[in-house]
Amino acid sequence: VFSLAELCVLSAHRRRGIATRLVDQLLTRATGPLATATVDATNPPARHAFASWGWSRTGPLLPAAPLPDAAREPDREAWSRRLGR
Repeated sequence: VFSLAELCVLSAHRRRGIATRLVDQLLTRATGPLATATVDATNPPARHAFASWGWSRTGPLLPAAPLPDAAREPDREAWSRRLGR
């Protein structure tokens, strides 16, 4: 399984297809049958990008243990994509 840990494009360079090209290059080099990623559930542009790249929302990520509200991170979702190998 290939895991996409983080994908960032500077705001001044967004909407130019850079993220799409980066993901394409990474997946071209991946050798496993499946790619996974986590996405901020409160980030509609990121969710839309992954959907447009053929990824499927697998479901919400649940914390291993309850955290106090002050320590909570944004809600995350798991996404996956078959690589056709």
